[in-house]
Amino acid sequence: MHSAGQRPPIFALVVGIDEYDRSESYGTLRYACKDADSVSAFLVDSLDVPVENIINLRNSASAKRADILGALKTIQHDPRIIKDDNAILIYFAGHGGRQEAPPGWYSVDGEIEIICPSDMSHSRSIVGIPDRTIAFLINEIAKAKGDNITLILDCCSSAGGNRKARQKHCTARNISNPPTIPADCDADIVGPSGGFRAAGVSARFIGMNYESHILLAACGSQAQAYEMHEYKHGVFTHALLTAFKANHFSELTYTSLMDRLEMPDFQAAHCDGHFPDRRLFDRHSGERDRSLYYGCISAAPDAYTLYAGTAHGITSGMKIAIYKSNVAPASNIQIGVLDVDIADATTSKLIPVPNFHPPSRFYGEAIAGSAEHWLTVFCVDSPWLQNIFRASGRTPQSIHTAIVDTETAADLTVVLDIFGSVAFDRSTNPNSALEEPIAQHTGRRICGALPESDAVGIVAVIESASHFYYHLRRQAPPMESNCEIHMELHSLVDTHGDGALSPAGPNLLAPPGSATLFTPNPMCPMGMTLRNESSRDWYPSVFYFDPSDFTILQWYSPALGTHTAHTYHPLHALQSLTNARNRTRALQIDAPLPSHGTLAIGYGNSGSQPWSFEVRDGEEVEVGFIKAFLTQQPADLRGIAQESVFARKAVKRLLGGKERVPELTMSEWSTEMATIILTRK
Repeated sequence: MHSAGQRPPIFALVVGIDEYDRSESYGTLRYACKDADSVSAFLVDSLDVPVENIINLRNSASAKRADILGALKTIQHDPRIIKDDNAILIYFAGHGGRQEAPPGWYSVDGEIEIICPSDMSHSRSIVGIPDRTIAFLINEIAKAKGDNITLILDCCSSAGGNRKARQKHCTARNISNPPTIPADCDADIVGPSGGFRAAGVSARFIGMNYESHILLAACGSQAQAYEMHEYKHGVFTHALLTAFKANHFSELTYTSLMDRLEMPDFQAAHCDGHFPDRRLFDRHSGERDRSLYYGCISAAPDAYTLYAGTAHGITSGMKIAIYKSNVAPASNIQIGVLDVDIADATTSKLIPVPNFHPPSRFYGEAIAGSAEHWLTVFCVDSPWLQNIFRASGRTPQSIHTAIVDTETAADLTVVLDIFGSVAFDRSTNPNSALEEPIAQHTGRRICGALPESDAVGIVAVIESASHFYYHLRRQAPPMESNCEIHMELHSLVDTHGDGALSPAGPNLLAPPGSATLFTPNPMCPMGMTLRNESSRDWYPSVFYFDPSDFTILQWYSPALGTHTAHTYHPLHALQSLTNARNRTRALQIDAPLPSHGTLAIGYGNSGSQPWSFEVRDGEEVEVGFIKAFLTQQPADLRGIAQESVFARKAVKRLLGGKERVPELTMSEWSTEMATIILTRK
C-alpha cells in the first residue's frame, strides 16, 4: 500500500494507431501514435510511473484487435495491481466510429460506438471493438482491481456526416464504413447469448456499472474528434497534456481538469462516471468541494462569469466567495468576494471590485443571499444557541439562517434536554403543501441527536437543514411554454435472467400534486423514466430528498463538458450571457433527454444504478421527494447533493447491478417533483 499523501502506483495501457488497412480506404492518421507516445512519456517523466507498468501498443505491430483485448485481460489478472489501491489508466488514440447495433443488442438510438483496431478489415472479417465489449472488460477489471480506473478515448464517436466534419488543417479520427458487427461478436468475452443484453447496456463506454471508472472522451456521441496539424497532436490529447503540465497535477480533479481544457469551438470533450470529483488517478486523496462552482475571466477585462445560475440557486445580489481551487483542504483559502449582477439559468455575471483581480480561472461559493429564503431556527435558550455558533466559528448569516423568537415562526427547533443531548424538531407549521406529508406522517423529531458540547456538529445540522429546505422549496420561474416532462417510477426485473433490468408493472408515481403511497421491498430494484414530449433538449439532474436526516442523494447527473469561456464575448447584459450559452450549445455536449425522447435512470444505457427503498428500523412511515432539475444547457448541479450529518441513509443504491428548436432569448430551466410515502407492511 502507498503511504498517506502519496499518489497510488499507476498501471497503464496506452494504445496509438496511425496505420490502417489501405485496401479498405480507411484514412491514415498522423499523430495518434505521437499522442500515445506523449502520454506514455508523461506518465514516466512527470508521474514517475515505471516503464514496466505500461503496456504500449502501436499500429499493426502490436495494436491488433486481439492485442487490445488481450491487454485488457492482462490488466484484470495482473497480480501487481492491488485492488482499491493502484490506479489504472487506459488510453486509446486512433479511429473510432458509430454504426448500427446488431440484432438483439440494446441501444436507445439503434446504434453502437466502436474503437477501431489496426487490423480492422471487411475482407478479413475483423470488426471494431464495440462499446459494450470495452465496458464489460472494464467492469471486470473494476471487480478485480477496484474503481480507480480512467478511460481516455481520443477518437470519434460519430459515424460521419457531421456538419462540422471538415475543419481546415484537421483530420477527423473517424471511420465511416466499418465492418458490420455480428450479433455474436465477442461471445467468448461477454458470455453466451443471454449475456449480450446485460453487457450491451452501455452508455458511451461507461457500461452497466456507472461507478466502475471515469470516462474522458474527446467529443460527444454525435460529434467528431480531430487531430490538428498545428498541434501535431489530437486536439483532445494536446489539451489534456497542456492542462496536466500547466497546473499542479496533484490538485487536479476530473472536474477541474474539464474546467481547464483549452478546446477549440468545434470540439467539446466529455467527462462521465460517478466520481468526477476525485483527484486524477487517485481515489484516496480529498475530493473537490462541490459547493464551489467554476468561474473565469471572459474576453473583456473585468468580465467575470460564474458557471452557476438560477438553476443552482444563485440569484442576483448574492455574494460569492472566490477561491483559486476547487479542492477542499484548509490551504484553499478564500481570496475575495464578488457580488452577482445578473444570472440566467446556468451562468452568472459577477460585479468587479476595485483592486481585486481574481485569477483567470477561479471558483466561487454562494455565501450570502436574500434573507427571504433563509432557514429560521428557534431555541428556548437563545443565548446558548448564539454561543454554539460562536464556538463553531460560524455565524447564522454565514449559513443562510436566522434565529427567531417564537417556535411557530421557525423551520427548525433546536432542543436541549437535561441530559446534555441536543435534538432537532421540524416546524409545527409546514411551509407549504409540499411539506404537509412530512408533518402528517413522520412527526417533528429529526433522526439523530448530538451532545451539547459538539458545537461544530450542531451548526452542521442547522446548515444541512438550510441547504435541504432551500433546494427542496425553490422552483423555476414560469416558462413561456409547458415543460412537458413526465416522470415515471417502476419496479425493475431481470426478465431474461441475464442481469439486464427492465421496467415491469405500472408507473408507481401518483399524478402531479398527489403523494405516492406504497410499501417498498428493499430487495426490489427501482428505476425511473423521464419522458420529454417537448421539442427542446434537456439536461436533467435527479435527486432524492430525505427529510428524516436532511440527506440529498444524487440519482442522475449528466456528463460534464469543456467550457469555452476564454472565447466568450464581453458580458455587459443578459444577451451576452445568452451568447456565451449558445456557444456552449454549439459544442454538441450530449443532451441526455433529447426532444421527444426518453431517459432511463437505473436501467438501460444511462449508466446510472438502480435504487431500492426501505423504511428504516424503528419507523413505520417514511416520506421523501424525488426532484428533477432540468436545464436547457449543460449544468453541474451535483453541489445540491449532501450526506447526512448523522451518516444515515434511508434510500440505498444497489451497487453492481433530433430536431432542435431555435435558441431562446433566455435559457429556461424547470423542476419536476414527486412525493414518496413509504409504509411498513
